[in-house]
Parts: sequence; structure tokens; C-alpha cells
Amino acid sequence: MTDTNDLIKILESNTDPRRILDLQRTWPELAHELTNLTNLQPEPPVIQPENIKLRKPVAKATGISRGWSKDHDGIDYKSNKGDNIYAAADGIVIHSSPAQGYGQWIIIQHKQGDKTFETLYGHMYQRNVKAGETVKAGKIIAYVGSEGQSTGPHLHFGLYLPAWSIYKGVDPAPYIA
Repeated sequence: MTDTNDLIKILESNTDPRRILDLQRTWPELAHELTNLTNLQPEPPVIQPENIKLRKPVAKATGISRGWSKDHDGIDYKSNKGDNIYAAADGIVIHSSPAQGYGQWIIIQHKQGDKTFETLYGHMYQRNVKAGETVKAGKIIAYVGSEGQSTGPHLHFGLYLPAWSIYKGVDPAPYIA
């Protein structure tokens, strides 16, 4: 167990001073936060774009309605309902099911060289693949829809290194050939 002096030293070295002055917090709350700060795992290494090659997942996209950002971990490709959605790379389907927010989603795990990564496809109205299925780049895996939290037909496309985790996606645009 860490004593009070150790906690103060950790607070002074790892926490923004404005947060320390928050008098609404109790010592147990601060101790819990410190435990989280001291147990942080390093971020996975960033994979450079030249190490992964993806094909565009919607050939008939009419543009991008929303790009990647810290709060939106994917690209939204505007398209028409029923347009084909293609696997962006060879891989194994690990999820193909309804999903909160996306309405329906597909996640494919890929390996290129020594790099493992996953792509996510969301908001389709029909899925053509099942979990466990092996797919080749360019295979039609689904059709564009507007399922879930959506304002119109589009494909939400995400890239995750090395695996899917909410809000941990990277911008897929530099990887698309």
C-alpha cells in the first residue's frame, strides 16, 4: 500500500495542478486515480501507412460526410442505399452482427507481413458474411444502409491497430490505395 507522502509525490509529478485543487474529491478517489495513472500501459506502436495497404471499401462513394477525428474513429463514406461494401483487405471475419450505434457491423481481422490490424464496417442494411469466414480483398461483404445512429445512407469505415477498441481507431485515409 502506498503511504500519503508517496501519493502526494505522485500527484505532484503526474497530475495537472488544477485537478489537485479539486476539493470535491476525497482521498480514496484520488488514490484510485493515482493507481490508474501509475498502471498505464504504453500505447501500441504506430504503424506507418506504407506497412498496410487497403482498398477503398465503397467504390461508388459520392464523398466523405464525416472524416476521422479523436471523437469519430473512422471515415463516413456517403453512398446510396444498396451500394456494395467491399472487404478492404484479405482477412477473417470476427464479427458480423447487429451492434448498438452502428445498427449492424462487420469487423475483419487482417495480417499483412508481421502487422495485424482490424477494419470495421458499420450502418449496412444487409450483411453477406458470417463470423469465422475468410474473405479476400474486394469481396462484397455487405450493402450500404442507414442502420443505427445515422442520418442517411453511408458506410462507417474504421481501422484499428492491432485490434478494435472503442475510440482507439486511427485515420484509415493514408492506408487506402
